[in-house]
Amino acid sequence: MRIFVAIAVLCAFAGASAHAGGIGLSLAGTSVNWSSPSATSPTMVVTVLNPNGDEPDPVVAWSLGLAVSGEAGSVGTVKFAGYSTPSNYLFSLDPNGSGGISTTTSLPSSSIGSITDIANDNGVAVPSAGANLLALTFSATSNAYGVFDVFAVPYDGVSQGSYWLDGNTSSTGYPPISFLNAPQGGGNLLLGTITIPPPITGATPEPGTIVLLGTGGLTLVFVALRRRQASRRSV
Repeated sequence: MRIFVAIAVLCAFAGASAHAGGIGLSLAGTSVNWSSPSATSPTMVVTVLNPNGDEPDPVVAWSLGLAVSGEAGSVGTVKFAGYSTPSNYLFSLDPNGSGGISTTTSLPSSSIGSITDIANDNGVAVPSAGANLLALTFSATSNAYGVFDVFAVPYDGVSQGSYWLDGNTSSTGYPPISFLNAPQGGGNLLLGTITIPPPITGATPEPGTIVLLGTGGLTLVFVALRRRQASRRSV
């Protein structure tokens, strides 16, 4: 249901965009099931979309502001643990590559002001089928379980948040362009969810109970042996 809501929002903003077309954000995998919060999570991949195939301007740089928080009823904390270059990376289409993905945020953290990368050439047009921007992994406290939401935070008008840059320079540099479904001044965009199952609540026997069970078992074995010896004597 959430992915359909995200697509609907993306289409709604497409008509209001000042750009000729527009690009938006999604996740290649919108839901991650994580059964072992003591280890690093499975990977989530953030994807950039060109939904109508009508955004002609190349992306010369991008920035993502991200946050993760638990839904009602969740327990513990989930944080961003790491990031890396995904397969089918957008700037891999640039013959000169990129400067590399980087951030000034210390991880692990529940929010990242900006993760960025800049193309080394003239930028890359987002293909109609989309391309990947970022691979993310997460860490969690040992008691964590429930559903945790991953958000894209819109551009804050200064330097943080989610936006992209094209090659149209101005006297003040590259004007940031909001993603269609994460417009400046709008709310956080739900990108995906992390689900951690609750711990198994079966009762663990107390040490005293275990000793009693063991003693009872030995007693039964002793009684059986005595009966067998008595039976042999009577024959």
